Amino acid sequence: MADDDGTEGNDGQGQMEHLRDGGHLQHNLKSEVVAQQAGVPKSHLLRWVKAQGYESFSVWINTQRVRETERLMATRPEYAVEDVADQCGTSRTHFHSVFKQYNGLTPPTT
Repeated sequence: MADDDGTEGNDGQGQMEHLRDGGHLQHNLKSEVVAQQAGVPKSHLLRWVKAQGYESFSVWINTQRVRETERLMATRPEYAVEDVADQCGTSRTHFHSVFKQYNGLTPPTT
């Protein structure tokens, strides 16, 4: 029987928690790579993403990036926008676009 996170029983539970903790944000991510990092089959990862309420892997990863950028900007206001974008696995241009899509405005500048 599948748990709420899309894994069977306890198998993969710790790996899926890793995904919630932002330990996967890097440039040019593919679902295959994230599944491998989490130690679960790609199909388990994609079911877990859907179970979390996201329509696709790319929507989920962009949401994770925006959440992490918001956390970094709140806790590290001295970071430049470019540094935050890079640390969250995206370019400055893409970062501004995705941030605005999720928050309705561009990120603050330092």
